[in-house]
Amino acid sequence: MAALAEPLAVAAHDVGRAEVKQDETVLVVGGGPIGLLIALVARIDGANVLISEPQGYRRQVAERLGLHTIDPTTTDVEAHIAEWTSDGGVDVAFEVSGASVGLMAATHAVRVRGRLVVVAIHSEPVPLDLFRVFWRELHVIGARVYERKDFERAVKLLASGAIAAEELISAVEPLERTAAAFERLEHGEGVVKVLIDCQG
Repeated sequence: MAALAEPLAVAAHDVGRAEVKQDETVLVVGGGPIGLLIALVARIDGANVLISEPQGYRRQVAERLGLHTIDPTTTDVEAHIAEWTSDGGVDVAFEVSGASVGLMAATHAVRVRGRLVVVAIHSEPVPLDLFRVFWRELHVIGARVYERKDFERAVKLLASGAIAAEELISAVEPLERTAAAFERLEHGEGVVKVLIDCQG
């Protein structure tokens, strides 16, 4: 479980940057390891959380963790958010998918003066709907890595059992199967987090 301290520190930092508060509505776009951890930390901080994730296996993992999910390939995300928030929009949206369509969905989900947190690494420039940022007076927040306090919080959350880390670990592979593990992650379906055993 200690191997998850570093990614959990990232999630703790992201949620801290967003200043998530009790009873706020939070959308997480992307249900990979970091997205799931962000959702769990936000829930611990008292938020009502929804994950938008196209991969069925990742949605299943999220639901086993007690998180609510939607499939953006079969659900109108904007309409779903409008119904969920009585047309207000979410207080915070985390973009963790790394896809331009995910950024657009997150931007259009946020309420007036809400927070859009860009977590994913977009290796190429992607369009941002600046009219939406202007019209709704959105706060756009970048979130990268973590600070010491975030790592300390991550360790405490893991030690207390507040994060069901075992649910996120799909497999533990020996060092000689590292390439195969990366290939499995590349395809995505049926896997969330693969750990490499360097001592076996």
